[in-house]
Amino acid sequence: MLYQIQIFFLILFFFACKPKNNKISKPTLVKNDTAAAAKPLSRKELQLSQPVHDSLYNEQAALAKVTAHFETLKAFNKKNNYNNSYIVIANMHIPSYKKRLFIFDIKKQKIISSGMVSHGRGSVSNNGKLIFSNILNSNKTSLGKYKVGISYYGQYGFAYRLHGLDDSNNKALERNIVLHSYKDVPDQETNNEHIVLSSGCPMVSINYMQELKKYIDADTKPMLFSIIY
Repeated sequence: MLYQIQIFFLILFFFACKPKNNKISKPTLVKNDTAAAAKPLSRKELQLSQPVHDSLYNEQAALAKVTAHFETLKAFNKKNNYNNSYIVIANMHIPSYKKRLFIFDIKKQKIISSGMVSHGRGSVSNNGKLIFSNILNSNKTSLGKYKVGISYYGQYGFAYRLHGLDDSNNKALERNIVLHSYKDVPDQETNNEHIVLSSGCPMVSINYMQELKKYIDADTKPMLFSIIY
């Protein structure tokens, strides 16, 4: 009799502990994720590592390149079933003290918003041009197309995962390259003063992240985000 009672309780324990559903639901928000980026440079460190490519910058040419790139992205965007309302492009050839992240309205065929965005501190070189890399721990920005993934809260607050779609950025997840905000990124253009650098992530101001969020979350389809130079 005692043996039968023991068997009965073992069966009850088995069914009580067995998972009811083996499927894992995809999270839309992951709290306390610390995988974003290493701490950005301080103001003092920043002054010692300013990019010197300003003399190579031509505003009209830079904006024309952004618009031309938008035209090439539209076909890719449609073919791969991305967000059919907006595309985001960052042109890192534009100095960091100017707005160089642009939101394009696909239907209106024009830029509807622009904001400040940092590049990676590893991208700074001595010859006047920024350099780019897809290598782990390089602290460099990676050029190419990205799919904007799920949102989460990390060490710098609200952020989006980025999935690299090209050979030049296909290690974005492995490198923890994300789209995130940071308190030292300004909302407005500065007086020729370069803004804080990241560890490779495209980094925007806290307020502009809220602006971006409106467009990224406006569609259930993922948004296409591209970084050019």
